[in-house]
Amino acid sequence: MGWGRKLAVAVVSGALVTGLAGCEEAREPVRQKAEVPVREERRPVERRFPAFGEFVRARWVGVTLSDPRLPGPTDVRMAGVVDLSSRDAERLRTGYEWREATAPSVPEAVTPLLPAGARWRTSEGFEGAVTGGGRYAASFHVDFEKRVLVFDALDPVPVDLATPSSEPSNSP
Repeated sequence: MGWGRKLAVAVVSGALVTGLAGCEEAREPVRQKAEVPVREERRPVERRFPAFGEFVRARWVGVTLSDPRLPGPTDVRMAGVVDLSSRDAERLRTGYEWREATAPSVPEAVTPLLPAGARWRTSEGFEGAVTGGGRYAASFHVDFEKRVLVFDALDPVPVDLATPSSEPSNSP
């Protein structure tokens, strides 16, 4: 066996050993994520979704999607249920074109917050208005009779940070 062939065998063998070591690590029991608490603070929802209006109540979760052991940006899924005021429910109903939709797919902690028997509607126009024309991925489902809006967004940007300004912002 020539030197080049021995080198190739050594490289492949090393790669296999490294790969198998990684498999061994992958076989370790995966730690279950701690239960995600449902939050009720208004301010994070108001900052990211001012188009919801002056809602009555918000219940939501923030789920970190990135592996905390790895460097780099962290993706956050923010999802929840907003109880709309009658005025805002009517404003949204008449301000956008809505179509029937299936029930939203939300994180497990949000599922019990969804009203039973809801008749869900979605609107591409509303989605575009809230996300600034698709600056981030999100879905919005509304039941106008129950005055409930469900949101599910990936890395939603606070509006005061999303719009460039000529003046510096000291917002967190």
